[in-house]
Amino acid sequence: MENINDIRVSVVVPTFNRAHYLPEALQSALEQTLPVFEIIVVDDGSTDGTAGLMKSYGDKIRYLVQKNQGPSAARNHALREARGNWIAFLDSDDLWVPEKNLVQTEFIRRHPALDFVFGDLANFDERRCDQTPEILDRAVHQYLQANAADLKDFFRQLLFCNPVPTSSALFRADCIRRIGFLDETMRYCEDYDYWLRLAPQARAGFVDHILVRRRVHETNAIKAYVAICEGTLKTLKRWRQKEGLSADVRRIILRRIASVQYNLSSHLLKCGRFGEAYLGLAELQAGDFQGSILWRTKIRIKMLLARAMGGKIDLSA
Repeated sequence: MENINDIRVSVVVPTFNRAHYLPEALQSALEQTLPVFEIIVVDDGSTDGTAGLMKSYGDKIRYLVQKNQGPSAARNHALREARGNWIAFLDSDDLWVPEKNLVQTEFIRRHPALDFVFGDLANFDERRCDQTPEILDRAVHQYLQANAADLKDFFRQLLFCNPVPTSSALFRADCIRRIGFLDETMRYCEDYDYWLRLAPQARAGFVDHILVRRRVHETNAIKAYVAICEGTLKTLKRWRQKEGLSADVRRIILRRIASVQYNLSSHLLKCGRFGEAYLGLAELQAGDFQGSILWRTKIRIKMLLARAMGGKIDLSA
């Protein structure tokens, strides 16, 4: 078994203009019942006083600064500087539960073959704090619980949804050598892209425990529905082009693309972005996406609605 003292966790915290939330996030990492090895904050070009705030931490935290390039570039900057043998992500508006590092470290000690471990999250805001985990897909969550120490089907499960809260992720530093760095062209869903790249090459495990509390507020990524859908589609369409995938995996990818595209187009329609909604629905209608007659009828009706509501918008562009 791997000795618990041999697990040295480098915490990677990208931040951009989050000086009002950052102290709580950092405190949650500093106050772990099992201390982490190091905390690295990468300031992605903040203009809100983050630099002054970070001076108060002295040598407790490594503080790196770069011009604004997005979260992937900020995380990559920290990954290149990290000195631990395990990497943990923490978003600058999230909070770790106090036992997060202890729970994951002990899980790794019991299952030393694992390369990647994650757990559940619960949401909170100024008015409420959920005590139950966020479950995006119940069947996927049940799979994670039933196979916690050996997620052999992890890649396939990831195609149904992204069940990995970024701030719960803990993986071996040497995974970077095999998998590479995060895609710096992506500002949303870069984490999902990375888990899909990691899954076929790493042994994953799931800790059935709330490890993270995600702050819900007006400026965080979970509010950016359109951008998240577009990032998800970009990632899945890349995988659709890869060679060597089984027919079953290709069917799952195709179905997920269709589902995300339909939901995105429906959202755009509600938001009055009729041209974009029409083009997304037209792509579904013209593509080789399998679906019921009812589903295809819904697409056609929404296309007609988008065209009717679009007015002078050029829907053929």
